[in-house]
Amino acid sequence: MMYEDLLLPRLMHFFAHYLKASNVSSSEAHELGPDAFVTWLRKSLLPPDSSPDPEVVLEEWEEEEEEEEEEYEEREDLDAEDEEALHILRHLVHESNPEWLAPYWGRLITSFRKAPKHLIAELYAAFVVRWEDGHLLPFVCSVPEMLIQPKGSINDQLLMHISEIFSSQFVELLTNRSVDELHELQSGLLSKDTIRKVLRLARDAVEDVPKEERVPLQRALRFLRAVSLPLLPPEALHRASQSLGPKPVSKPDWRVFPIEEEEE
Repeated sequence: MMYEDLLLPRLMHFFAHYLKASNVSSSEAHELGPDAFVTWLRKSLLPPDSSPDPEVVLEEWEEEEEEEEEEYEEREDLDAEDEEALHILRHLVHESNPEWLAPYWGRLITSFRKAPKHLIAELYAAFVVRWEDGHLLPFVCSVPEMLIQPKGSINDQLLMHISEIFSSQFVELLTNRSVDELHELQSGLLSKDTIRKVLRLARDAVEDVPKEERVPLQRALRFLRAVSLPLLPPEALHRASQSLGPKPVSKPDWRVFPIEEEEE
């Protein structure tokens, strides 16, 4: 069993109890930050003599879930995986730096959010690699509307999980094929100037449409420009320049920036 698969279910048990004991929502817990949860977890896993043993607490939570879901048989003792997870968690909470929780924090927060009011109908992501000679690779991952069953089943936690799958698919592509191999598979050049020309032609065509019909078409143009010719906002560019600073060429420092729509 992978390390994450072992710890995450147990962390979710403790996080649920943390929210209840602290009387906070997942959003409020996020504002408090992981430090507050780790502090609480440290006290729970390393309690004084008068406090209940964490293994007993974990057993009680599991028994409550069994009664509510009526899917599991009652059990008295923790299995080997629970004991191993508790041993690892006790070791981790000894660390003064809570960075070990970072890979799990997003999952914990989103798992305890309410179901979204606005239903997600489709999800896709594109990894675009542009080579210096003008070749372009669009690697698109998609969850089409027909596959989202039942309707509205994608919540915050699942959306985060799907985005991680998209990233893993791109990583798998790079594992199986080198950058040079991917370059050789591209059929031809596609420069930014060509894309700009297409967008200009589309913009001119929109101008010929009756005024009352232009707004959604202009919105579509802004969307196409944002995904095909992403621009780094000036403020973000300034902050990036300050953040990166002068560094040796042998130690590049990369950043990922949110892309904002370009105003017409």
